[in-house]
Amino acid sequence: IAVGGAIAAAYLLALESAGVSLVGAIPAGMPPLSMPDRDLLLLMWPAAMGIALMSFTESVAAARAFRRVGEARVVSNQELVATGVGNVVGGFFGAMPSGGGTSQTAVNSSAGARSQLSGIVVALIALATLTELRWGETRHGLSVVTALLVTGLAFALWLLLTRL
Repeated sequence: IAVGGAIAAAYLLALESAGVSLVGAIPAGMPPLSMPDRDLLLLMWPAAMGIALMSFTESVAAARAFRRVGEARVVSNQELVATGVGNVVGGFFGAMPSGGGTSQTAVNSSAGARSQLSGIVVALIALATLTELRWGETRHGLSVVTALLVTGLAFALWLLLTRL
C-alpha cells in the first residue's frame, strides 16, 4: 500500500517537476553478462559466506516444514548445490542473491500450489515486466516491484479461490 501510494503520489502530484528525485527510466531487456568485480569478491567473502549459510538454512527449513506426506525427502546437498549454482550464475548478471523463503512457501502452500508452477508463472511475469514485453511505462523504479508483488499475490489469490 505504501509503495503504491508513493508511486501514485509521484505521478499525480508531478513530484519530479517539483524537484523530488526519482529513479528514472529502467533499461529494457536483460542485464548484460559481466565478470564480478574481483576486489569486491575478496572484500565481501566473509559476509557472503554468513549470508549464504543463513539463506541455505532457511531454504532447507522451509522445504522440510512444508513437505507433504508422500513427497520425496529433502536432500540438503541438492538444495545447497542448486542455491549455490543459481547464485554463481546470477552473479554474472548482477542479480540479487537468491534462496528459498518461508513466507513465499507459506503463501503458495496456503493457496494450494502443489508444484513450482506458481514460481514459474511469477518468474515469467517478472521477465515480461523487465523486458520489452512489459506493460505501460515503468518510469518509477518501484513500480516494477509493485507489479511483481501484486501479480504474485493475485496469482496466489486465484489459486486459493479456485480451490474453494
